Amino acid sequence: MTRLFAGISIFPKHDSWNLTIFSDRMWIVRFQIIRVLLSGTASRPSPDRFPAVSRPLFYPKFNYHRCLKMCEESGAGHGTVYSMSASFSSPHENVLQLGLREGMKVGDFGAGTGHYARAAAAIVGRGGKVYAIDVQEDVLKHLKLNTHAHHQSTIEALWGDIEKLGGTHLRDASLDAVILANTFFQVENRFGMLNEMKRIMKPDGKLLVVDWAGSYGGLGPVPEKVVSEHDAEAFFINGGFHKVKSFRAGPHHYGIVLTAP
Repeated sequence: MTRLFAGISIFPKHDSWNLTIFSDRMWIVRFQIIRVLLSGTASRPSPDRFPAVSRPLFYPKFNYHRCLKMCEESGAGHGTVYSMSASFSSPHENVLQLGLREGMKVGDFGAGTGHYARAAAAIVGRGGKVYAIDVQEDVLKHLKLNTHAHHQSTIEALWGDIEKLGGTHLRDASLDAVILANTFFQVENRFGMLNEMKRIMKPDGKLLVVDWAGSYGGLGPVPEKVVSEHDAEAFFINGGFHKVKSFRAGPHHYGIVLTAP
C-alpha cells in the first residue's frame, strides 16, 4: 500500500477518503474507501505522509470538486473498486455546440486538465488560438505535459484569475468565444467573472456554459453549490448576454450557448 499511495492524492469527504489515481493517459478512477481501512484507526491519515512522485501525476492542492471535474473531462468513471461508469459528458460534442470555425480565438475559463481546450483547438486549428486559463499553476503544468505536439502551437496555458477584472491578462475584445465548463458552481465572485468575460469577448462572441444539473447523491457538487440551469441562464441574461440555445450536455450536465453584448 505504501508504494500505491506514492501515486495518488487523498481528499476527505465525510467519513471516507477519495483516492484519485492520475495516470499518464489521464484516466482517473476514484476509489472510495472507508478511512478505517486506510489507517486502522478512527483518525484520518495525513496526506503529508505520502511523498509526491517525481512526475506531476497528482496534485494535493486539488479540492474534491476539481477531481470530479477531471474525472468528467477525461471520460473515466468513478465509483468503488468494483465498478466504473463512463456516463459523463463529451467535451468534443459540447464544444461543437459553439459553432467554432478555423482561425478563431477561444478562452477556456477554469481549464483544468484541458480537455475542453483541446476539443476547441481541434476545430480552430493552427491558425486559431485557445487560451487555457486557470489559477492553479500545477494544473497548467500538467496541461502542458498532456497537450499533443499538434496542438501545442494552438493552446496557450495561461495563469490568471477569471473572477477579477483584468485577471486573465488578455486584451479587450480579443476572443471569439469563451468556454465555462464545470466551473461556474465554484466561482465565488460571479460578477467579477462576468465583467472579465464582457471585457475580453468580441461583440456577439459566443459563450458556452456547461455545469452540473444536480448533486446526484454526492457524485456532483454538494447541493448548496449546485447552480441550476435556470439560475445560470438568468445570471448571464441579466448581465447582458443573449441566449442562443440550451442542450443536454450529458446525463448529469446542462449546456447553454449565449452571445456577448
